[in-house]
Amino acid sequence: MPRPEFAAPGPGAWYRDSLHWTSPMTRWLGPVYHLTLRRGLGVSAARYGALEYYDFASVHGVSYASPRWPGVDPSLTTGIDDALRATPADVPARFAAAEHVFADRLWRHDIDRWDTTWKPAQVATLRSLQADDPAGSTDTVLAGHLDRCRRVLLTTMYRHHALNHCCHVAVGDYVRRVREWTGAPTDRLTDLLGGASPASVGARAELASVLAALAADRDAAELLRSDQDAGELLDRLLATGVGGRSHP
Repeated sequence: MPRPEFAAPGPGAWYRDSLHWTSPMTRWLGPVYHLTLRRGLGVSAARYGALEYYDFASVHGVSYASPRWPGVDPSLTTGIDDALRATPADVPARFAAAEHVFADRLWRHDIDRWDTTWKPAQVATLRSLQADDPAGSTDTVLAGHLDRCRRVLLTTMYRHHALNHCCHVAVGDYVRRVREWTGAPTDRLTDLLGGASPASVGARAELASVLAALAADRDAAELLRSDQDAGELLDRLLATGVGGRSHP
């Protein structure tokens, strides 16, 4: 079988997107992923006044990314200086947007939108999907369920990347400023962020329930502090129960 040819999917410089994918994507996922990533990241870049954004494509299922600048032909530029010299019409608009990012603490507005609007809607939609019972469904009903799953995935991936700069800008500004003040290396500064946000760990309600159960069960808490193999420890906790409750 001949080896597949890996040709650049378009003009400009391309690199393998190994940050998100370590193996090829399926033919179904590739277009879905790149569509939502390109759209979400583009919206995020424009909102925060970032000049650089990315185009994405797949070659034989392998994801590739290429940096882009607004209004600049990717075949004619290789760096940010070229983009600035080109001064396309929307670059001043990006600069104007960037002026308001720190003055308005734009990332806080985005976090509030996630907490009060996007996340509740997402949770409600996912619970609705989980309530569906595909077993015994007709082909038409099952196809409708799968279409809903696809649309939810599109929305979820878009929102994830539409919030990229919300995370990057605030953390990047913190690292830059504290490094200037203290001279501390970047890795030490980012270590300070580990576990700083309850939202970062996810499943907050579930974790709170586990912590409450352990606090009420001294034997289970002592067991967790032991040197017992993690798998055996979990099996024992599930068998004996935490807080007097056993689990199947």
